[in-house]
This record gives sequence, C-alpha cells and structure tokens, in this order.
Amino acid sequence: MAFMLPTARRKDGEETPYIPLKIFNFKLRLPFVHWGIEGSEILQAMVMFVTAMGVIQVMKDVFNMPFELAMTIVAFHELMYCLHQLLGDPTVPGWITPALPLVIAYLSAVTVGTDRIEALIALQVILGLIYLILGVTGLAKKMIEYTPKAIQSGVLLGAGVSGLIGTYVFAPTGTGLMKYPLSITVGGLLALYLIYSKGFTEKVRSGQMDGKKFLMTVANLGIVPGIAAGIIVGWISGELPLPVMKSGLFFIPQFSEVLNNYSVVGLGMPSTQIWLAAIPMALVAYIIAFGNIILGETVLREASAYRPDEKIDSDPNRLNIICAIRNNQRY
Repeated sequence: MAFMLPTARRKDGEETPYIPLKIFNFKLRLPFVHWGIEGSEILQAMVMFVTAMGVIQVMKDVFNMPFELAMTIVAFHELMYCLHQLLGDPTVPGWITPALPLVIAYLSAVTVGTDRIEALIALQVILGLIYLILGVTGLAKKMIEYTPKAIQSGVLLGAGVSGLIGTYVFAPTGTGLMKYPLSITVGGLLALYLIYSKGFTEKVRSGQMDGKKFLMTVANLGIVPGIAAGIIVGWISGELPLPVMKSGLFFIPQFSEVLNNYSVVGLGMPSTQIWLAAIPMALVAYIIAFGNIILGETVLREASAYRPDEKIDSDPNRLNIICAIRNNQRY
C-alpha cells in the first residue's frame, strides 16, 4: 500500500509529476507529495542498508577506524542515495563494488594513518570531478551513445567478474565464498533465479501469480529474498553467528569526529603527490562505474516495453551530476 496525495497522481502513459528546477534537467520530487511509500521498498531499503554495513569491517581493517565512526560514514553515504529520487533520476548507482579490491590494493600501498585517509579523499574527489565534468558538458550521454556495444559488453562482463572474484571468492577482508560457502551459494542462486529466471518472470508478467500473495511479495523484493535466505542458511549451518542484542536503542552519529579526523575539514587538502597518484585509480573506478550506468540504461529501456503506463526520463548527464554531488559531499 502506497500513500500519495491525489494531486500528484500520474496519468496513464505520462511521467510522474515533479517540480522543474530548470538546471541540469533536475526534477524535484518530494516524498508523500510526488511519490508514495511502498512497504516492499521500505523492506528492501532496510535489508540493503544492512548489506552496506559490510563495508564497516573494511573501513576498520584499512583505516583502523572505530566502529562508531565507520557507521556514521556509511549511514551518511546511504542517506545520499535519496538525492537521485529527489532530483528526478530513475536509477540509483550504489557502491562501485567491483572496484573495491582495486581500491583496497591502492590504499594498502600507502602508510596507515593520515596519508592513507588523504589518499582516499583524493581518489573520491577526483572521481567526483570526473562525474561532474562529464555530466555538465553532456559527454556522459554521448559516451553511452557512441561507445560500441562490444566495448559496453566487455565493461559489464569485466566488472561483474571482478566483483564476483574480488568480493566473494578472494575477499580481502577474509569473508567471501571460502568462509561462507553455503550462505553465499544458496542466497546467490535464489537471487539469480528470482531476477533472471525467464520462467519465473513470465509467470509474474502474465498474471499467473495473481492471488498468490506470498509469491508476488517475493517477486517484488528483488534480491532481498536471496539475502534473507543466505542469512537463514548461515544461522542454521553455523556459518553465521546468531544476532546478540545489546543495550542502547539508538545510534548517535559522530559527525564531528568524522569531520575532524577523516575529512578535509580537519586534515586539510592532500599533497600534490597524493593527488597525482590517485588519478589512475579514479579513472579505473569511473570505467567500472560506467558499466553500472550502461546497465541501468539497458534495464530501463527493456523494462519500458512492459510498462507503457509510465514514461521514464533517463538522463545520463543528470545521473553523473548527482553522483558527483553525492560523491564529494562525503569529503
């Protein structure tokens, strides 16, 4: 059930209402005004936020960062995803997961402490500038239009293989497939079936599952059922410990500590040498992110054939600008 004001209802075949901002094709859409709140989306957001918390351990390992500070950074990062919905973009690029092993290798070559933090700051700022330049100049859209399909396919395939090997098979933090074989295998296979099984998706689209509330709920939750199945199997098999409840109902973000110790506000700007060293890694990260953008455009284009009731405005230039804002606000 979604809650939405009647004045914001979309007419069949038209675009969802918005407030034009007349800059960079931004289209302001406010919650409860221009779009409603879906129960399935809330559940997905809760589960996906928990999965994003996995990077907390990476931050602790790479930067010797306390849990509370790492949690503050992750929470702020996840909040920034809302910029896409607020400014009218239909896709929300997440972590550049396939680049994670490469970024960790890049940071591992830098001395632990201020130098390593500044190396990451330089990397993220340069990556944000790449997003911004390509978006403002309109080159982002042209890159997608003129890049040969063979190269696009290679970027997508390479990013997928890199993410699979680096994150699950040879995970740098000691997690991965070798440590959690049953959990990852069961959860991964279920997610692949629900998302890519032609038979399952055809049954959903043809209405064969109408009236089957549980199956329709599962179908609407994306990869969440796969994640949930992996967690449950992990608990049963003993690969994952059961959750332990601790005192304290609320987590209080420690923004002042983060600003003073892990941002340019407290540390100042990195040296020229650090900036130069970060450029190659930033370019590699954007190439991998470019694969995510191509994937998003492809999914939207194919989905439009099944959803003629809504017009979707996808603008790669706007997407890049929002990513630039989101990327640089963290530093």
